[in-house]
Amino acid sequence: MQNNFSQTRALVNFYLRKDWLLLMIWWLVIGGLNIIIGLIYNGMYGSANNIKTIVQTLKTPAMASMFGVLPETQTYTTFDTGVGEMLVFSVIMLFIMNIQLIIKNTRGEEDKGTVELIRGLAVGRVAQISAVLIEAVLVNGLIALAGLTYLNLHGATINAVALFVGLLFAGGLLSVALSLFVAQIAGSARLATGITYFIFASMYLVRMITDVINPDYTWWSPFGWIEKGAIGHGNDWLPFGILLTTGLIIIAGSVQLAINRDLGTGLINIDHGRRTAPVTLRGWLSLQWYLERTAVITWMFGLFILGASYGSIFNEVKQLVTQNDTLRQLLGSDIIHTLGQKLVLTFLQTVSIMPFSISIVAGLSLIFRAQTDIARGVIDLVIATPLSRTRMFIGYIGGGISLATLGWVTAVYSLYLAQAAVTQTPIAIAKFNELAVNQWPGILLFIGLATFLLGWSPRWRYVTYVILGINFYMMYLGKLLKVPTNVIEMMPSAWIAKVPVQTIAWQPWWLTLLVAIILILAGFMGYRRRDFVI
Repeated sequence: MQNNFSQTRALVNFYLRKDWLLLMIWWLVIGGLNIIIGLIYNGMYGSANNIKTIVQTLKTPAMASMFGVLPETQTYTTFDTGVGEMLVFSVIMLFIMNIQLIIKNTRGEEDKGTVELIRGLAVGRVAQISAVLIEAVLVNGLIALAGLTYLNLHGATINAVALFVGLLFAGGLLSVALSLFVAQIAGSARLATGITYFIFASMYLVRMITDVINPDYTWWSPFGWIEKGAIGHGNDWLPFGILLTTGLIIIAGSVQLAINRDLGTGLINIDHGRRTAPVTLRGWLSLQWYLERTAVITWMFGLFILGASYGSIFNEVKQLVTQNDTLRQLLGSDIIHTLGQKLVLTFLQTVSIMPFSISIVAGLSLIFRAQTDIARGVIDLVIATPLSRTRMFIGYIGGGISLATLGWVTAVYSLYLAQAAVTQTPIAIAKFNELAVNQWPGILLFIGLATFLLGWSPRWRYVTYVILGINFYMMYLGKLLKVPTNVIEMMPSAWIAKVPVQTIAWQPWWLTLLVAIILILAGFMGYRRRDFVI
């Protein structure tokens, strides 16, 4: 057994040197944000009135579905507001980080043959996977420890802050364990990534729906265990213990699988298709569809489920007003009905930033494959044929635009169908038409930015994800964090009207579309002239 872990320390040092920049960025994004919250929230939400305002906002269905339910208590503190905003959000980011990190360094390197080269040296059979695991545990621990700055917040206690840090770490460990396990059973890195994201999305959607309908049912989702600690109001360590135990058990099973299975194998594999290619694969565009069809179907299905999940809770959102007897007596039934409709429209406008952002991520995943194919040498096989750069550009960029657009439309109209099924007076489809049309230039704007970077500076292409993340955070939480209005209005999503609460403002709509087209054309010029190098 000792020989299985031989040279693990050397491999840990190797992976830390290889991934240090990526790990530093993730620590700054997640840990740095928690440090900032711990340092500034006393000034932002130090008074009773400010706390009351933010607590009312956090208890709205839109915020509860995104960030979880606050513990029920008579008085809330600044510490409660920080935990209420950052606990679930931080674990979401940890899941994304760990899925990318674990699968890239395990199944991804196995697909490239790196693991086979490492095992050809005097190293243990599971030394490589153990080194990746230790690296992930270290970075998750350092990110979780950033939560110690919450001791500075009014109302914080050592026990409550320790539980907050512990739940962050346990949630991160669960995502590490799931990613590691799927990497052992999936037949490729791409399949492993897709399966892990599907598991993560399923757990998150169950938590989201149950938090709005009945928080007692949130125990059904492992992701929901994170918010069951009642931090600062009872400090229940049971969810931490369950998360930690579950993660360790899954990790132990994953290591055992790594010991017993052969390299390059997996229990779950994608059908490699027929022995001879059909006539339809002679074209570049049809080849692109054939290669990406599984990813496209998965993204479309996921966005359909996301939209339907949000739509399924519209009735509960509306009932917050319509079933309030005090308001009904004061304002009358007609006004209550109008307020209910406005609340639902505001909810729709707020939560739409989620499918909007995910649709863009789906499109970017196809576009950035242009550079991945270059790095893997796959593109050499294609450019040896009489294929123009223009047609190649259309295959990658056109596919990304199509997937992002179709994914966004799918999410919007699945949301419409779900809310129409659960509410007696559903929102008219015209509102959803306006929403779908209004956000389309914003989607093209991010696609255009990615295209520009791909054409002129491909090493910086992932900056698009950073800007998209900032845009999401500012549009969702900018007002809660009291970010200056002029800063929020700089975000791409703020350039256009807040539909369906407002009507479409066509002048900024066309201007956004024009900027997007200019970026795409500029990226095309760079793509035609650039060398195909990593």
